Amino acid sequence: MNMPRYFLASLAVFVVLTALHVFLHGFVLRELYELTQDVWRSQEQMNTLVPLLYGSYVLTSLIFVYVFAKGYQGKGWAEGVRFGLMFGLLIGPLTSVFTYIAVDVPARLALGWFLGSIFTYLILGLVAAAIYRRPQVV
Repeated sequence: MNMPRYFLASLAVFVVLTALHVFLHGFVLRELYELTQDVWRSQEQMNTLVPLLYGSYVLTSLIFVYVFAKGYQGKGWAEGVRFGLMFGLLIGPLTSVFTYIAVDVPARLALGWFLGSIFTYLILGLVAAAIYRRPQVV
């Protein structure tokens, strides 16, 4: 495995994952979180757990890119889309359905998590594919 490319892709995926989660949870789903604020930790409590959140983003990024790199076939953007979509379909239902069952939240919020996961990982697949693409010979 090309380690510099692996770490570059992991860093890029980490940055994009973080940005997409801020956008999804901080803006797109914000109103639904506010409607259900009694089931969540206080903002102060969540702030103390931010290092754990970033640690999970790092781990997710490293594993995502590792699995992508191991199966990489050099088929361009479509490969990134397929991989991201499959990863999103793996993670999305697992997290959104479980949390919907365990926590009293509206189905719209769970649907937002599900669709947000698919969209996020599809974009991350494109990021990984962009970094792993073969240089074009001129």
